Amino acid sequence: MFMELEDILMDEKEKKLSEEVTSYDKKNNKVKFKQVNHRERADIFGRISDGETSKFLNVALEYFNYRCALTGEKFVKFDKSISTDDEETQDIEKLKSNLSAEHMVPLCRGGDDIVPNLFPTVYQFNLQKNGYYPIDYLKQAKNINGQSIYSPYRLLKIINYMMKSSTVEARECVRDKDVKKFKKIILTPNAIDKYLKEIEEKESEKLFSDVETGLDESKKKLKALPSFRKENYTRDTEGKYKITEYKLHMMDIFLHDSIKIIESEKEIANVEIEKDDGTKTTVIEQLNQIYEKSVKGNIAFEIKVRDEILSQLKELGIEENQYTVANELLQNTEILDLINKEQDEEEIRKIVNKDIKTRYDKLKEKLGEDQITKIITYIPNILYEEGGINRVELWNKYRKGKIEDLKENGITATDDFIDTLIILKENGVDIRNIQKRAIIERILKEQGIEGERQKKIIEKIKDITNTLIGNILKTQKRENNIEKLKKGLNEAINEETGEKIFTDEEIQFFTEKQRSDDPTRDFIDTLIILKENGVDIRDIQTDDPIERIFERQGIEEEKQKEIIEKIKDITNKFNIGTTLMHQSGKNNIEKLKKRLNETINEETGEKIFTDEEIKFLTEEQKRGRKMSKQVVVEQKEKENLGENEKIENEIFVETILKAENRQNDENIKEEEFK
Repeated sequence: MFMELEDILMDEKEKKLSEEVTSYDKKNNKVKFKQVNHRERADIFGRISDGETSKFLNVALEYFNYRCALTGEKFVKFDKSISTDDEETQDIEKLKSNLSAEHMVPLCRGGDDIVPNLFPTVYQFNLQKNGYYPIDYLKQAKNINGQSIYSPYRLLKIINYMMKSSTVEARECVRDKDVKKFKKIILTPNAIDKYLKEIEEKESEKLFSDVETGLDESKKKLKALPSFRKENYTRDTEGKYKITEYKLHMMDIFLHDSIKIIESEKEIANVEIEKDDGTKTTVIEQLNQIYEKSVKGNIAFEIKVRDEILSQLKELGIEENQYTVANELLQNTEILDLINKEQDEEEIRKIVNKDIKTRYDKLKEKLGEDQITKIITYIPNILYEEGGINRVELWNKYRKGKIEDLKENGITATDDFIDTLIILKENGVDIRNIQKRAIIERILKEQGIEGERQKKIIEKIKDITNTLIGNILKTQKRENNIEKLKKGLNEAINEETGEKIFTDEEIQFFTEKQRSDDPTRDFIDTLIILKENGVDIRDIQTDDPIERIFERQGIEEEKQKEIIEKIKDITNKFNIGTTLMHQSGKNNIEKLKKRLNETINEETGEKIFTDEEIKFLTEEQKRGRKMSKQVVVEQKEKENLGENEKIENEIFVETILKAENRQNDENIKEEEFK
């Protein structure tokens, strides 16, 4: 149904990625999209992309009455930008509204970054939905008042927009960037639009919600849904990670699933509506008519087989995430290859039944039947990969409580980290050697573990996650995660001996000595250590390594080693002068000044840094910025450049410095995205 022709894509030279930007239309008192481009993320997942789509999304915004497509809530303009530093909203530094662009079928689940798959949604629900298949999400998600967000009328509006925006005519508008024509196609009401307009006028609560989901501390927060295994990457022969592309037509499958749900909603399905030609039909007949014109061949065959898988899962008692599990089985097993397209439904049913029963019986040989249903819901790969079974066996041996915890929390990055640490400890690896950005191969090599032994350890870890364990460690630094990690490490027990897996020293290492992703925080913590050890921090100069400061202040060699060991727990950047210089952006200077003033000795209640020290450090930043500019300019002057070239160079240097400062301000967001 969805056009996948190469000529429908935007110019490849178009700017690859710019995060979503919203603006406020004062005249109409509306929040709108200013910039939306997820091309780079789509490339990572091997999905096609329409590139910059903000103008088309604003048409969708108008179609959905400037409300969230998922919940019917109004979008909110914040009086001031809200910082999103907490765990829930770690990807974006500041928000001016709660408007966001949502891929209805997630990129990681086979959705494309194209206009028919992009919807205006409240930012917090976008985050909560994460990698969920939309049908599974709508069945579970609740608003801040604990009410289900599912409405069959909103679902009907979603699929009607999806089909209207995916016609050949509409897709050509996107290709040609003809927003005016696209708007006419979308906003010209069809029979279903007219029916929904009647509902809006008579029973608006069926489409709209008065609930307001905010971000500031005075607002309630959404409860996170249990997370499940959604990684779909493998390693190539060179050890690099690559995404396993979805072979299935997931957006068409989503439309099929949605129409089936509408069909079960009798209050909607059988309502009589009038078509454009004046003839009468029902809502469900109209939906099926539009859909069946487009979905043919392989797609229809995939759907037929997937529906049989879904039926079998229901018989096994799989209630939550049914669609996700069924889609994963269709994507990752040989079921499609076992079936001939010419076979009738009864033959297909027998083949699917036999295949799934064989997989289920295999699990029963290793796991209790009461465990299997819970586990399949959040680890679909347990039905088709040995690694899934291995992980559950690890839980039975060391983390008995995890299986019971699946319904509440699913599988988190903290679980991945703890399970990886257990495997490393089982194989004699000193886990205190793990630092941010570390990869397992390097850790093993540094400890003399190579060859076959290294391969076996890595194979076990690949059942859980990729080997970039430092990246997982990095996500554990947030306060909420640290508590979860500490709890999980303390509760890991060897069922055979009854002893804790991790020592108190190891638990302390991972929960109290983690390096942050906040360079300003790292810098301040380093300054505290220097002050505690008698170093005069007013002696720090631009581009000064710590050793040079020690030498100037006559710090003895043994004392130097002791200080550096403490600093290593915070950062691996020992050129503290350069770190100071990198704080030179205007925003960073103010942030550093504020944090230095707020740093208090908990025992005495006094400020740690004197006013003189704070003034020196913030003034030194400004001086460092000027010096870094001057160094480049002087170098060019030495090359006997003309006066005009000197001026051009100064402008160039200024531009580079501004770019560096912006990058420094956004370093957390960039690293998390990577």
